[in-house]
Amino acid sequence: MQTKRALILFIFIILAISIPLMLVVRAKIDLDQAREAVDSIPLIQPSAPLPEPDVVISDGHPLVSPDGLIQDPYEARADDEPGEPVVEPSDEASEERRCTSAGGRWNDCASPCRNLGPDAACIEMCISVCECGGAEEWTCPAGTVCTDYEPLPRSAASTGICR
Repeated sequence: MQTKRALILFIFIILAISIPLMLVVRAKIDLDQAREAVDSIPLIQPSAPLPEPDVVISDGHPLVSPDGLIQDPYEARADDEPGEPVVEPSDEASEERRCTSAGGRWNDCASPCRNLGPDAACIEMCISVCECGGAEEWTCPAGTVCTDYEPLPRSAASTGICR
């Protein structure tokens, strides 16, 4: 009977050692396979080729050079000639005549920031407007209305602008 117990004890010891050993070996095999899979992935993916730039056919356009590249409109070009600045035609004189003939008051240097509070930030520049209302009761040209009223200094009457 002693031999039987010894044999059972021997088998138990063998199993107690071999099962954890098999688990360690299996974990090592899984770890090696995972490392091989990671090593097979390239670290930097090759980038896709960049598309070719669009070439525009000039057809005499001033901002497209003969090679098809669009130029900066504010950059000086070799074919530019120094000379007189281009003056845009102004309708201000006709607007002034239209305003005064309708009974309005033309103001060449009005503020673009009417009716803003004293603490409001405003650009310091002049705009031309046709004023209406006021003590003299200026009127607007046909097709416009008197809006944006503003009190006159030292007067109960207020002025507006024709829009």
